[in-house]
Amino acid sequence: MKKFILLVILLLFSALLFSCTPENTPSPVPTEEEIALSYPAPAITSPADDTTVERAYPITSDTDIDDELVELIIPTATSDRGVIHGLLLSTKNDIPIEYSSIYLGQKTMAGDGESYFITYQLNSSPNTISNGIGAFVIDDIPPGEYVLILVTPFNTYPVMDKDMDEIEIFIEGGEVIDLGNLYARWLDFD
Repeated sequence: MKKFILLVILLLFSALLFSCTPENTPSPVPTEEEIALSYPAPAITSPADDTTVERAYPITSDTDIDDELVELIIPTATSDRGVIHGLLLSTKNDIPIEYSSIYLGQKTMAGDGESYFITYQLNSSPNTISNGIGAFVIDDIPPGEYVLILVTPFNTYPVMDKDMDEIEIFIEGGEVIDLGNLYARWLDFD
């Protein structure tokens, strides 16, 4: 009899719990409209004369890219800070790596004096998020030597040039550097 009463109480509690759960719980995955609102596509302007241009970088792949996502603002560097910009593509098929975190890390030498690892601070290292075609700008960069990295929830990947060499950047105040097309091994599964 005790088991029956316990079972009835458990069923009543479960029914009460499920009836209190909202039916229209928002999805944790953003919709395309929410993404578009989160990452608006700004206009490309030249730092020298503030003129707007149609496309920041040559796209050499066969990827069909929506022109409204191409625009990007390149700010003017201050005398004590630098600016970099570029286009991040997948190494496998030149597809833009869109809406991804790009950080400037620093090399830290290992104990053997030859090898190194790259360090970055999630909240304080210079960083940005690429736009809908993989274009990015990082501004307000203190002078120094940096390594460009792609940071994902799964891993950290070095960003490379067309020859697949790691990108090392030397920033000076007042400098705007166009890195052009860059590559990372993100989602390069066979």
